[in-house]
Amino acid sequence: MRRVLVCSAIPEEQEMLGWYVARDVQLVPLICGIGNVAAAVSLAEYLLSQTPDEILFVGSAGAYHSQSQESAGFRAVASNVFFQRDVSSIKGESSKPPLMPLVIETRRGPIAAGIAMRSGCEDGSVNCVDSVTLIPPGSEFEGLDFENMECFGLAWVAHKKNIPFTAILAITNDVGPLGSDQWRANYRAYSRELQKRILNGLTSPDL
Repeated sequence: MRRVLVCSAIPEEQEMLGWYVARDVQLVPLICGIGNVAAAVSLAEYLLSQTPDEILFVGSAGAYHSQSQESAGFRAVASNVFFQRDVSSIKGESSKPPLMPLVIETRRGPIAAGIAMRSGCEDGSVNCVDSVTLIPPGSEFEGLDFENMECFGLAWVAHKKNIPFTAILAITNDVGPLGSDQWRANYRAYSRELQKRILNGLTSPDL
């Protein structure tokens, strides 16, 4: 049986998944906390005693270049490309030491690949910030698709441990001054819809 560790920042993002078993797949839940550091520490501690076949992050993200999240309805993205760039570095006002990674690309495991395909996920990169971006994204944000606060920390640990890692995210808001209000209005309903699609992807006859 393949064991898929399912990480989420908060319990609501995986409340329907739990210790779900579908034929030869078992989902193992881990609430990793909010932010890259908390997520990385939680995953590293777990991996001291357990080695899953794949790691899946299930959560939410904001869109940098969505025309209008209010009219877009439910969207989901599957990503294996993760940046860590804050507003000041994007605007050229700060930089990181060259030995610190700015982008990580992880392997997508077969279970996550099947879920993503059957769940109707689009592909895109995820920029993982330490605080929510409140300014409207301008041309300097070109090349960044979505924003989340945990994926980079998880991806870095998974990459170091050579374990496939994929993020599957509900797009809850536009990045910018209205983002937090949109997230609060959408995250519960969109999280439930995402979890339903993940479970449908696991139980699909051609899995």
